[in-house]
Amino acid sequence: MEKFAVFRPSEGSTSAAPPLGVLGKGCLLDTLALGMHNRTCRSIMGLLVGNSKTNNRPSSRHYFGFNLNFNDVPLGNANALHSHKGLEWFMAYSGDFEIRAGNQGRSKVHLSKDDFILMNSNDCAMILCGTIGAPWVQWATDVVDAAREKGVLCTDMGILYDAGTAPPEQEEREVHDVSQAQLESFVHRAADKPCVSSPQGDGDLCFEHVVIRAVAGEGIGGWEVLIADKKEGAWSLSLAGDDAGDDTGPARLFVISSSMSTPSDLTSAWLPRSSPGA
Repeated sequence: MEKFAVFRPSEGSTSAAPPLGVLGKGCLLDTLALGMHNRTCRSIMGLLVGNSKTNNRPSSRHYFGFNLNFNDVPLGNANALHSHKGLEWFMAYSGDFEIRAGNQGRSKVHLSKDDFILMNSNDCAMILCGTIGAPWVQWATDVVDAAREKGVLCTDMGILYDAGTAPPEQEEREVHDVSQAQLESFVHRAADKPCVSSPQGDGDLCFEHVVIRAVAGEGIGGWEVLIADKKEGAWSLSLAGDDAGDDTGPARLFVISSSMSTPSDLTSAWLPRSSPGA
């Protein structure tokens, strides 16, 4: 079992857990192309999409068949339009967001804090939190062109790679339009306490909001991420409290669980490199 703090001590974190690593400008193609797409990423598990560079590393040693990260997005900024081969999702963790999709981003929805959206394969989206399977992405052609004008080394699909290495091969796919009605159907509001299961591979990926209370002993605190492998046996989840009588009130958690039979670490997954700490 692993636990990470979302923020670093220099950012005000009081957690004893190690902080998630921060990857800044240049970790994603669109951050290099245009200023409006600049943001930082805190990689939790798996890899950032479209980046075959050696410095693309997650914090967790585990891999459960999907990639997961936090995006720190300045006010007014956003991801550039792109597509994935499989499911992608975004949860508004600490603020409100506008999600755009479809041709030229013609469809849009508003996400309030804790709302989340699940985008089906072939759809475009502007903000990314997680993707299923390999870190595959296809950037819009104008984003690729803008990045190359600034001297960025990337493939025609927008995949970043190190100088002196062979460019990654990736087929181009057709991207379909997304209507306003389609986009709205992908949204799940926190107020409804959603529990959504999506068939993936040989299992399911489940997204839900869970409410827990504080108990005595070590638990999970605010602004922390907990990663547990099902092979680790029985375990329980609680909010950290000073004593058994602590009445700090309930806390809402966003929980992603997978029943897919996937490699549990990056070494045996689709990456040709060793996992962190191996």
